[in-house]
Amino acid sequence: MKNPNYDTFIFDLGKVLVDFDHNISAAKIAKLTGKDQNWLYELFFESELTRLFDEGKVSSRKFYSEMKKLIGFKISFNEFVPIWSDIFKEKKDMCELVLSLKKDYRLVLMSNVNELQFEHIRKNFSVISYFNELILSYEVGAMKPDPKIYQAAIKVANTSPDRIIYTDDRAELIEGGKLAGIKSSFVFTDLEQFKLDLENVGIKVGESESLVDACYNR
Repeated sequence: MKNPNYDTFIFDLGKVLVDFDHNISAAKIAKLTGKDQNWLYELFFESELTRLFDEGKVSSRKFYSEMKKLIGFKISFNEFVPIWSDIFKEKKDMCELVLSLKKDYRLVLMSNVNELQFEHIRKNFSVISYFNELILSYEVGAMKPDPKIYQAAIKVANTSPDRIIYTDDRAELIEGGKLAGIKSSFVFTDLEQFKLDLENVGIKVGESESLVDACYNR
C-alpha cells in the first residue's frame, strides 16, 4: 500500500541497481598494452579526464582519443567502447523492487555516469526502462554532491523534497541529498537494509513472483 506522505523515489545507479568492477576494463587494456593494471585503473576512473567525461564536458570521441594518447593503445573507437562499458551486472532483486514501486510512486534515476557506460546499461538492463525520469551527470553537467544535480532531480520529481525517498551507496552523496532538503535519504548497503529503512518511514515492500520475468537482461 502506498504511503500518502511520499510520492517519489530517487535511486542511484552504481552499486544500488547495478554492480560494477572497474578492474574488468583496466585488466583488458593491461593485457593489450602491457601497462600496469593499477595505473590504468587510476587513469580510467580517478583522473580529471574521466571526471570531465562524466560531467559531459568531454565527448565520447574526445575521451577515447585522449585515452589513446595517454596509454598508447592501437584499438579503434568501436573496439574501445565495449572494453570501457561492459563492466556491469544487474541486480535482479533491486530490479524487482523498482518494478514493485512503480505502480504507486514516481521513479527518478540520478547517477554520476558517462555517456558510453550509460548507453550500455540502457541497452542491456531492463531496470532503466521502469524509471519515469533520468538525471545523468553527463547531461546535467554536474556530479553528485554538486547541488545542481539534486535540484535537477527534485525539479523533474515535481514534488516537494520532503515527499521524496532517496538512496545512494555513498554517505557523502546522501548528505548532499539531505542538504538539498530530501530528509528521507538512506545509505544503501543491501536490499534487506533498504527494506528496513523503508519500513521505518512507513513503507512495506512485498515480494511478487510475477515480477521476476520482467527483470531478466534483455
